[in-house]
Amino acid sequence: MSIRKVGTILTTVLWGFWLIPLQGKRLAPEVFGIPEIQWTAALVVAALTPSVTLLALGSIFGTGDRRFGLGLLAIASLPWFYNIAIHGIGGNILARTALSLESASDRDSEIIARLVDQAVSAESSDHRGKAAGLLYSMFGVQAIWKNEAGELTNFHPTPEQQERWQATLATNVSLERSTTMLEDQLKQSSWLFGLNLGLYCTVMSGGLVWRAYRPSKLTDG
Repeated sequence: MSIRKVGTILTTVLWGFWLIPLQGKRLAPEVFGIPEIQWTAALVVAALTPSVTLLALGSIFGTGDRRFGLGLLAIASLPWFYNIAIHGIGGNILARTALSLESASDRDSEIIARLVDQAVSAESSDHRGKAAGLLYSMFGVQAIWKNEAGELTNFHPTPEQQERWQATLATNVSLERSTTMLEDQLKQSSWLFGLNLGLYCTVMSGGLVWRAYRPSKLTDG
């Protein structure tokens, strides 16, 4: 079988496994959004891209069909460069976002410590009450505070403060869900980036060694 035919078939399969899951995930997520289908398609694309690249190089430097070889190389490389860009740049953005969320969590700890201190040590009872109220409405912490009489006692939130905490709690649940999703996407991007880069280097290296010691039997035409 000729390089032209093999290259055309493999490139068609490559683009099929790249486009169908990519677009199908939006149109029919219950079918194409299944992790097994997504990972199978990613594996096929990652393996076929360097394979077709080897055929293109063989066509350019072996059979002399440079126009077909260059076209095949360009078409087959587009999905790979897209995946590397998306998972590389996207993974970096996700990592920065995760670090920002982690920093925000550290800042929350500092704010809680400061408010706990103010609920006891602030000069004005109004300031102490506001600090204790913020502790509850923002973090759900029912702190010990120094009341108007200068006595240390448990803080009892007002109905308004209780409503604010319920709203904050709903926001925190949504944020926790988003954080979990972000972590999953970060892991997936890292794995897909490594899969595309690792398979490309492995298949290309193996193919070049194989061609060096065992010339291809494919012919032009």
